[in-house]
Amino acid sequence: MGLLRPSVLPVILCSSCTKNTVVKAIKTFAKCHIEVRFLDHNPPHFHVVMKADRREALVTILDLKVTGRTIKPSEIREALEWAADNTQLLLKAWKDAHP
Repeated sequence: MGLLRPSVLPVILCSSCTKNTVVKAIKTFAKCHIEVRFLDHNPPHFHVVMKADRREALVTILDLKVTGRTIKPSEIREALEWAADNTQLLLKAWKDAHP
């Protein structure tokens, strides 16, 4: 577990919009990872993606509200706790991905 070097992953389709967006991986955990997608829709948010099956949850950065989920909040508790302590890093990643 640790910070991932920002990387560009394959183009994927955002589950909440119709745009293709390139992904910036932010943090990885044992069962999931956090990613910010370039030129994604507002409000500023990140995706928590399960490694095993690619289920995901959208989480707004400012209030950590879980939306658009196919994952129970209990499954991503570790990611949410990390996000609560790293809001500024997530906001910077969002701003970098949305010039």
